[in-house]
Amino acid sequence: MKIRLTGLSVFTVLVMMVMLVSVTGCKKGGTGNASECVNLLPSDSIMVATFNVQKFAQLPLYDKMIKESETKKDATTPEKPEMFKDYQDFVNKTGIDPKKDITACALAAMGPLGAENTDMALVLLVNYNKDKIAALFKEKGSEAREESYQGVAVYVYKDGLKESAIALLNEKFLAGGTLNGVKKVVDVFKGKAKNVHESAVLKPFMSKLNSDALFSFASGIPDDMKKQLKGDPNNPMGNMFSVDLEKAEGTFGFVDVKDKTWSGVFEIISKDQQTNQKIAEFLNGLKGLAGMMGPEVMELAGKITIKATSESVRIEGSISEDLVDKVQAKMKEKMKTQPIPTTTENPEMTPTDMSTDESQSTETPETQPEENQEPPQVN
Repeated sequence: MKIRLTGLSVFTVLVMMVMLVSVTGCKKGGTGNASECVNLLPSDSIMVATFNVQKFAQLPLYDKMIKESETKKDATTPEKPEMFKDYQDFVNKTGIDPKKDITACALAAMGPLGAENTDMALVLLVNYNKDKIAALFKEKGSEAREESYQGVAVYVYKDGLKESAIALLNEKFLAGGTLNGVKKVVDVFKGKAKNVHESAVLKPFMSKLNSDALFSFASGIPDDMKKQLKGDPNNPMGNMFSVDLEKAEGTFGFVDVKDKTWSGVFEIISKDQQTNQKIAEFLNGLKGLAGMMGPEVMELAGKITIKATSESVRIEGSISEDLVDKVQAKMKEKMKTQPIPTTTENPEMTPTDMSTDESQSTETPETQPEENQEPPQVN
């Protein structure tokens, strides 16, 4: 069965559900249960990330985002047909009010990170009406097809060279991403496959995933990335900022905010204390260089600690919003006092003119003694 959908792609609609929360605020209390979404991610995941939608929406920063989303329009961007005219239109057509219906989400990557054959899947924990969503897709837009996989309704569409999809798992969960990624989520949902907690790559780190934080992640380190970071042994100059992660097993971390203070952790798991110490020394060196940018940046860098142990390299920091605002203000001030030079001040001057002008300005003054000329005698 062929269905036409207009405007936004189906997966874009799925992501839009999350982003609408970000720009519309959230009145519902408590924390998002992202761990429920994580439990539906497949076992061949090499990277997972969680996003606490409710906590994200409660930040005062998003009052500003709401206003900007309502008023800001880019005149250089051509008009495109959209599935929804505005926020209220979205609520009316989908029956989903992001202010109270979307709780949390989790994302997974399967296969080589950044490669063309990487599969992606996003799982949303959301209160919605399956029939209303299905009816919406049938009424709208460009070429897509509806199919049933493991008894689950899946809407498939072309996204570049790949097929992407959205699956209506039940009244609680939606999944979207590449077609293969979505099908793997359905397999887990139906009990036909193991979930990410059995991942050969991520299993050691899953207990460290902080789903209650604003954002958290765990990831393996692809061999290609290790090779790139290690640098070229035949190019010493290119190795100035190289990092040896050959024995690293993976990374995890989180970002959170509480009482107007941002905190975060990034940890590289590696069972090589000597290498870990070298990495920590390298990163502390970069931190020192950052401190040379001014007292405000130095204060910010001082809030970050980098430590090496026999198990890992751990980067940890806690920074107040006031300090972040102070650094941003200082950087803006520097940008104003140090404008980027342009060549538009004298548009009639060509590169040839500039070369001629420079050669004329570097003539040797008549009073300067020529080379090998004896200095005048003083009686």
